[in-house]
Amino acid sequence: SGFEMLKDVKSTLEKCEKVKTMEVTSVSIELEKNFSNFPRQYFALRKILKQLIADVTLDPETAHPNLVLSEDRKSVKFVETRLRDLPDTPRRFTFYPCVLATEGFTSGRHYWEVEVGDKTHWAVGVCRDSVSRKGELTPLPETGYWRVRLWNGDKYAATTTPFTPLHIKVKPKRVGIFLDYEAG
Repeated sequence: SGFEMLKDVKSTLEKCEKVKTMEVTSVSIELEKNFSNFPRQYFALRKILKQLIADVTLDPETAHPNLVLSEDRKSVKFVETRLRDLPDTPRRFTFYPCVLATEGFTSGRHYWEVEVGDKTHWAVGVCRDSVSRKGELTPLPETGYWRVRLWNGDKYAATTTPFTPLHIKVKPKRVGIFLDYEAG
């Protein structure tokens, strides 16, 4: 009968409402659990780092010939074809595609971020001003380089001796660099 059919529809709707409520409740409880596990120190650290943000401008005199700097010198792009009109000065990197900031740091604490986007290869970090910029070299702390890198799309490491693998679950879009000059 029509009445029995309406009762079945009502019963089905009630079951659907219970399932919806259970899903939302279990998702929000799970989210709350995960969020509470998120280190509270992160928020404090983020606040401190914002006070240390350095305004980094890239130095075209140091840029490898395969690197093109933006007009404002805040970003860099790798190109396959070398730029031929660049003079080979002592300050220019000629083997590895590197570029330095216009101003170096000789003291204090500094922080900046590099947007790496969806790139499959990159390296970011710091180096001594005195590093070799010509010919093949091994960019390690012993040669004046402190870097974090990605290669082959999914392999991350700190370039120490030996390399320190970094196990990263979520591919970063930005990488933050914190330099405490006095700490070494």
